[in-house]
Amino acid sequence: MVRMQLSRRRFLQGVSWLSAGTLVAACTAPMPTPAGMDEGAAAEPVRIRFAGWGNTEELTLYENIAAAHREEDPGIEIENLGFPFSDYAQKLFAWIASGDPP
Repeated sequence: MVRMQLSRRRFLQGVSWLSAGTLVAACTAPMPTPAGMDEGAAAEPVRIRFAGWGNTEELTLYENIAAAHREEDPGIEIENLGFPFSDYAQKLFAWIASGDPP
């Protein structure tokens, strides 16, 4: 087996190249803001559809969490679609088939 030793000169060359590459990468120009992404523009509200299954207590808990979030961030509209487990699979497949899944 051939054992290569790393000389001080080779080590310093490698570190120099690595430093130069890092410096070049750090000095690139910032990317322009994509059209329609202006920070000052008023954004449309975001709509989230949440589908889940559970018993009555769990579904009430999901709705309470969604209501608390609506108060905290009115720009996000949460539609809570909760069903008993026995109905969930059938409803989910129907949503997927219609092209409008949650």
